[in-house]
Amino acid sequence: MQAQATTKPFAQWPVGDSASCACPHCGHVDTYQIKNVRDWGLDSRDGECGVCFGEYMVVARNGVVSPEKLPDDTRTYLIRHYYDIGDQGVTVKAPLGFDARRAAIYMQLLAEEWFGVEKMVTNLGIAAALVSLYGCKHAARNARGETIDMHADREAMCARAAVLMADESLRREDLRTFLAPHVDGWVGKPP
Repeated sequence: MQAQATTKPFAQWPVGDSASCACPHCGHVDTYQIKNVRDWGLDSRDGECGVCFGEYMVVARNGVVSPEKLPDDTRTYLIRHYYDIGDQGVTVKAPLGFDARRAAIYMQLLAEEWFGVEKMVTNLGIAAALVSLYGCKHAARNARGETIDMHADREAMCARAAVLMADESLRREDLRTFLAPHVDGWVGKPP
């Protein structure tokens, strides 16, 4: 017997396989696949802006797709690296409207500029900076959430690094000093 998805009355997706939605953070319009969410009777799906990397929900009501910023404490992130040996992941919970992935990659790119392109900030260092400087909180290791892969996500954001690095909301005065002890291979006092 096959389970049938029941559509909620307010989840009325437009006709077609995709729909466009403007980012609530910067206004950039992205196109999202909606066939599966409509077929499964879901009323929303995750959205991520292709320009500012802001995260939001793409919501369907009365045949119209609209963006909604995420409610408080909805994003939990597991910070890891593709080349980790063993389980070195660290989990944080991000506050309302804050994209920890963008901040993590921002910190890594700055560390490469400051300490050398071959250097990498440890997962724990990224998490500690997110907690100390960006208002995140430590979360239980088994908390469900999104993965920030410091290798793959960094590579994916390189093409749009100029936009990311120009984001004034990510700047922190003591970031260089804070990250220095957490840079793999760094020896000495923070510059």
